[in-house]
Amino acid sequence: MSNRVVLSANGLSKSYVQGKRSLAILKALDFSVFEGEVVSIMGRSGSGKSTLLNVLAGLDHCDEGSVTLNGFCWQNISEKDRDRARNSSLGFVYQFHHLLPEFSAIENVMMPLLIAGKPRKKSLEVARELLSRVGMSDREDHRPSELSGGERQRVAIARALSNAPALVLMDEPTGNLDEQTASEVRGLIRTLSRESGQSFVIVTHDSQMAEIADRRFKLESGTLQEFSE
Repeated sequence: MSNRVVLSANGLSKSYVQGKRSLAILKALDFSVFEGEVVSIMGRSGSGKSTLLNVLAGLDHCDEGSVTLNGFCWQNISEKDRDRARNSSLGFVYQFHHLLPEFSAIENVMMPLLIAGKPRKKSLEVARELLSRVGMSDREDHRPSELSGGERQRVAIARALSNAPALVLMDEPTGNLDEQTASEVRGLIRTLSRESGQSFVIVTHDSQMAEIADRRFKLESGTLQEFSE
């Protein structure tokens, strides 16, 4: 882990209106992630963890504050430039893999590269290498319906890494997996972080997943509180 800040959030506030009530989800929240760091965020259901991820990714607007990722401040650039910045600097992994069912594993991993305008031959090489890194070399021609839950999640992780993003955001990446498969995914994420120097922010209910992180936080009452060792 280096001292370079990949993601910086300053004074984030976010509220939703329910009827006549205003519900504060994030309250003047400050948060930073360093290069090569794994950060976990836990919190009860409804605490705002997914909202926080969406704001950090520039997919949702905050009421106050700012988010800067790899030099891009979401609040200061157009929606078109946000899309470009997300494709080049961010990877996403969700509880449900969201793989495209009509495409093979390797085609799914290639997709972000092709969208970014990379040549097909180079995209194929990168996708093949990433599938090898996540232990899926022998399944690259299989469609999602032909893969187990753990295999689909491995492909989703490879896809998230395809454009060599500075940061990967994960929303309950083991939430839909059995314990053995979840353990394998936890080990894979830790290994990838050490080998690639990429940063990971993981929202999770899985305490064992949270424990692989360099820093652990709990989102409660709209603020992040770091776990002390």
